[in-house]
Amino acid sequence: MQSLLKIGFLALTMTEFDAILDVEDVRKKEIPDINEPDYLKPMIAFLQRFGEVIYPGVVGEETGALNARNCFARGGADIIIAHEISFTLDLTCLQALDRLDIPVIIWNTQDKKTLNSDLDFAQTMANSGIAGVPQLTNALYKQGRKFKVMTGHEGQEKTYKQFEKVFKALSTAKSLRTSKIGMIGHVYPGMTTLTVEEAGFKEQVGPSVEHIMISDVIKASKEISLAEIETDIVNLRRKAEITGLKDTDLIQSSKIYFGFKKVLQKRNIDAAGILCGRIIQEEALGVAPCYALSRLLDDGIPTTCECDVPTAAAMLIVKSFAGEAWFQEFYTMDMEKDLLMLSHCGYGNCSLANPVYGIKVKPQPCFPGPAGSGAAYEFAAKEGDITIVSLTVSSNGKYKLVAALAEAVGIPPYPIACPQMMIRFKAGNLQDSIEAFCQSGAMHHMAVGYGDITDEIRLLAEFLNIGYEKI
Repeated sequence: MQSLLKIGFLALTMTEFDAILDVEDVRKKEIPDINEPDYLKPMIAFLQRFGEVIYPGVVGEETGALNARNCFARGGADIIIAHEISFTLDLTCLQALDRLDIPVIIWNTQDKKTLNSDLDFAQTMANSGIAGVPQLTNALYKQGRKFKVMTGHEGQEKTYKQFEKVFKALSTAKSLRTSKIGMIGHVYPGMTTLTVEEAGFKEQVGPSVEHIMISDVIKASKEISLAEIETDIVNLRRKAEITGLKDTDLIQSSKIYFGFKKVLQKRNIDAAGILCGRIIQEEALGVAPCYALSRLLDDGIPTTCECDVPTAAAMLIVKSFAGEAWFQEFYTMDMEKDLLMLSHCGYGNCSLANPVYGIKVKPQPCFPGPAGSGAAYEFAAKEGDITIVSLTVSSNGKYKLVAALAEAVGIPPYPIACPQMMIRFKAGNLQDSIEAFCQSGAMHHMAVGYGDITDEIRLLAEFLNIGYEKI
């Protein structure tokens, strides 16, 4: 879930060496290309790896600044990368950024990557952009404008990784603005923390919420052919060991999955919150939809139980950064070993299962319905570092992203008919980590992805102008 970015490149240099005194520009005798150095070309090519670059040419005075500002505005720039070729008056840059409410990064680099003993005045002047960087950042600071400074040249791996994280976060923020989260049913009664004020949620986080009738799912599921369902069940038997389920349970579980998929794809829904109880109670559906929710994850549509819209957004975010996401909550603790089990009924991301132990499909253990128990997955998560992410909202209506690092440890699955992940927090012991997590106001549901994506989460929070806390 990442959008193509439009990157404004603002290259700055003073047109004349001294803007006040009417004197000869001594630079131009020895540095004929001081106002358009060749090293800008690889910089632009580097930025083109991340999006479409809008480049109005080198800016050195008021007229050029106004032209650049208009060029960025017309082109719909999502971000400005400003670079000082040489010391430039801060007013020039401020005029180029005037009324552009978009992020700004100061790229602090230069043509000469290392200084040798032959350094002379001409080379110094041609590589003196750093002289103007503190002046520019001071001006932006005084304006109260958010900015970042990134130092390094385009050939360095650390520079690439810095920009990659920034652009991923910005692209995710842009995609959230056009995302849609479908609600099938309503928030589980009594779980007030799952509710959202939709206008404020849209304004701060980005996605819109679309309400979908249960009757639409029923209608869609009735239109699914038996041949399609039978093929789906044959494929399931190849991937998992099925025990304790009747053929009717599998057929109904598959039918609900295809019904969900058809409705969500028709509405161009990016993620969904579903109230399982409403599905179970409907005579035409009548089983817990754990199988359906798990399969939708395979199709790239993150889903949450109990119509949890904030965590559906967190799932979109984690999927964008980590590639895959898993909907979880705290399940049980081993307080002697500092371990915590994460799970949520029979719903999980099968692509993250530990291949050593395989995948089983069993009757959903909690909520039998009029059509049977429905299929639920049972497997243990693969080993590796994970990031736990919660999107929460405070009493003043301000949203915040909470992130915690942990390690998924290798264990055989317990026979609980649920996908499960046993974790150990990175920040400290079980007691301190759980208390810090709860103290942060994090939701009881969470999105989990593999790898350390806390930098990306922090950057996203900055771009969305919402809170961030790392446990």
